[in-house]
This record gives sequence, structure tokens and C-alpha cells, in this order.
Amino acid sequence: MIKLLGAFLALLVAVPAVGQSLSIVDLTRIYHMSAESLPQFMREKGWNGNTTVIDGDAFDMSWQYNNDEDIVVKQSADGSKFVSYRLHRQKDIDAYRAEKINFDRFERIASRKKNVEIYRHKYILQMLTTNTTKGTLTIRYEYHPDGDFWSNLIDANMKPDAYEVGTFLPQEGGVVIGLAPDSTEVYIVAMEDVKNGGGCSWSSHKDDVEGCFNSNMWNKANFDFSGKANTKAVLGYVLDNCEAQLRAVQLACDYRGGNHNDWYLPSIAQLKQIADNKNDIDESLRNNGGISIAKTWYWSSSQYNETMVWSINFATLMIGQSAKDGHDRVRPVRSVKLR
Repeated sequence: MIKLLGAFLALLVAVPAVGQSLSIVDLTRIYHMSAESLPQFMREKGWNGNTTVIDGDAFDMSWQYNNDEDIVVKQSADGSKFVSYRLHRQKDIDAYRAEKINFDRFERIASRKKNVEIYRHKYILQMLTTNTTKGTLTIRYEYHPDGDFWSNLIDANMKPDAYEVGTFLPQEGGVVIGLAPDSTEVYIVAMEDVKNGGGCSWSSHKDDVEGCFNSNMWNKANFDFSGKANTKAVLGYVLDNCEAQLRAVQLACDYRGGNHNDWYLPSIAQLKQIADNKNDIDESLRNNGGISIAKTWYWSSSQYNETMVWSINFATLMIGQSAKDGHDRVRPVRSVKLR
């Protein structure tokens, strides 16, 4: 175990300093820090974000710096570690590519996915993913003691374009909009809006729904991919309050596209994945018998506060907020585990 952690640490130290706000020493410290120490450290560095303690030493952290970089750090109770560091500025991406990491101890693993490079050393994996549409480079490091986890992940990357954004997956009932932050799930958007979903409300009450994401800070909402959990919490709230008419979450959950019964109302980060790739997704929807995303406001399942919900206007791709008793549209999403 000590050797493995040492190798992982050596990998982090090998990341070149290319002018980002996080230095080599910073990345090393982040790897070793506890959930209690990380928030203050990141704030002192000028980053905005949040850390959620799950259980003891296990935590899930996400931070952002000036819209130029973001990082996700996760640690599980079983010792698994996950770091995803994303660069947005082209000069940083070019500098990183030009430096070349020392891969002497790492084995290059074949990948048939576009713009993906995979390197592995025992239980440590590094993956570089270039998104030409968004102009970003994601440097992903992960330590995981479960061999099956890695084989499943590598198998997924050996399937050419299987989960490329805009790919139509008829067996899954829709079109790929993106991957979960840890790449263990792929998100699928429905081929159409729900029936009677053009003008439904989110809720008739002005309450903070317990168990559903709630923040008026975009640097937090930007990392909310918990559409499924949000939907479950809001659905319970709506049913408990015996609301007279169908709400957005009920319509999303009742949708049966592709004969699946696990559709839900997307979180704001998932809805943003659709907005970021709207042209590709719309083209795939139309080419495969679906209906494009309408140029109007759509609900997310992420609360802004007690009275408002995060939403996106797909006419302008503007991110904003809608009153819970407003009349936005519903386009369901479902999650598919990568096998």
C-alpha cells in the first residue's frame, strides 16, 4: 500500500508547473489533506467551492478558480482516491501538452475513444481527455484497489464513440449528453419533452425541500450532478403535500421513453451539459426521430433558494432562476452505469 501511494504521489509531483493557480506542492498537499483541512487551504488559494464529509475520512470535494480551472477530489471509506483537474485556458493546455509527463513507470493503455490518453501503473490510472468543443483538458488521476473497477473502465474506453456526446443509444432511450464527473455513469437525455410538460410548475409551495440541492452560488450549483437524488427528494415532498396538479418531477418520473422507468429531472449541471453541446445533441435527436430542445426555459431539479430553482433558457443558453410556481418545460434524463 505504501509503495502504491508513493507512486501516486510521484505522479502528482510530475505534473509540470505551467502557471495554474495550483502548484506541484499544492497538488501534493491536496492529496494528503483531510476533509477538515481542505476548505481553508483552498480558500487561502482563492478557490471557491465546497467539501462534503460523507463518513469519517471519506469526502467529496469540488472547487473552482476564476472559471479557468476546476478540481474534484474524492476519497472513499475503502481507500479509493479520485482527482480530476480541468484546465480551461488554451495557453495552460498547450503548456501542459508541451512539457510531457515522465511516464517511465506507466504503461500506455490503448484507447479507441477520441481525444483520450490512458496510462496505468498497478492500481494508479492517469487519463487525459481533451474536449475540443469546450476547449478543455481534464487530467484525471485515480487510485483504486479493485481490479474489476479498472477493467470495466478500460473496457468502456475501448468502445469507440460508445459514449461520445450526441451518440444515439436506442437501447437506452435517448442521446448521450455527457459523463458523470468520475466517469462511472453516462447521462442520457430523452428524445422528447414530457407530455404536458410545456408549462408545468416545480412546486406550489415556497419551502426548502430537504435532501435536494440548495444554493444560490453558481460555483456550487455548477458541480451539482445529483439529479436523481434531487428528484427523489422533491417527489417525496410533492406527494407528502398532496399537490393537486402534476409537477415537473412527477412528469419526469412518469416518462417511459425506451421502456425505461428510471427517468428523472436533471440537475443544473446535467442541464448545462445539454446547453454546452446543444447543437450536437439537437442534430442527433432530429436524425433519430426525436425532437430538438425547445428555445425556451427548462427546469432543473437544483434549488436556488426556498422560492426559486436553477433553470436554463435554451434560446439564449442563459443560466438563470425560475420561480417554483412558474411554467418551464421538462426534458427527462437517466443515468446508465458503465460496465
